Amino acid sequence: MACEVLDVSYNRLKQFPDDWIQLYRLVELNVSGNYLQRLPRDVQKLRNLARLDASDNMLDQLPDKLARLPALRHLNIADNQIMEWPTNFVKLQARVEVTESHTRTCTCMSTDWKASALNVRIHIRM
Repeated sequence: MACEVLDVSYNRLKQFPDDWIQLYRLVELNVSGNYLQRLPRDVQKLRNLARLDASDNMLDQLPDKLARLPALRHLNIADNQIMEWPTNFVKLQARVEVTESHTRTCTCMSTDWKASALNVRIHIRM
């Protein structure tokens, strides 16, 4: 499929359709404002994805393979319920947006993560 930009924000999606992983040329994906609890485990197949907006969903975790997206430069996961960060998240080169309340409640961000996250910029959106 030749789709490069997909915006399905605020469509009441409860799950990520499996066939979207076949959108190999996808550069920008906006799934914000839905009811997603998980992103696909095969997310690394979206090799060209540079921008992912998964804000305002019901995500409680992120797939480990998210850090394997070489083109990803912007990840918005604000207004979710993420309580556990993938262990390889420090390898992510993207700008990450989370909410102020999110960072207060996320207790699993270890000192090691904070110290080694020099290549990850956290932008606190208020």
